[in-house]
Amino acid sequence: LGLVLATLFAAPLPAKWLPFSVSVAGLTVGLVWLRFLSRREISANANGRNRTKDLPTLLEEAYEKITAVLQKMRVREKWSTAEITADLEEIGVTHFAPISENRDSLLERYGVKRYANLMIAVATAERYFNRGVSAAMDGYREESVRSLNDCLPPLKEAIEKAKGSR
Repeated sequence: LGLVLATLFAAPLPAKWLPFSVSVAGLTVGLVWLRFLSRREISANANGRNRTKDLPTLLEEAYEKITAVLQKMRVREKWSTAEITADLEEIGVTHFAPISENRDSLLERYGVKRYANLMIAVATAERYFNRGVSAAMDGYREESVRSLNDCLPPLKEAIEKAKGSR
């Protein structure tokens, strides 16, 4: 609206105000519509991936899967970088991504204070997790194991906070 008003006051030829204003208004409506559709698609994708899973379940499953990957990394003398990173990427996509994609519904469910407290733990866990994934991709086994181990305590804290906030 501000853009349309600015063009009305700035346009040198009054005869061209109407067509230009209509085209700018159409462009603005189109951009707003595209944004609405993309947000709806992101939300639908996140809900489709983990429709029946609530936050504590997502976090508990992530904890179990990270623990299983760590066990696999410790037991095998030679481990496949591709296999480990595929396992870790799957955890990131199916367990951490839906949390950020559904932040509005989580904020509504937990309230601002509880959500902020919970997200501090989740963000810490995710930071260590991403560091572990990166190290695994680069072939640094010890660094990856260390970072993934560092991910577990804040993830456990997030699970406790999510369960306690119901």
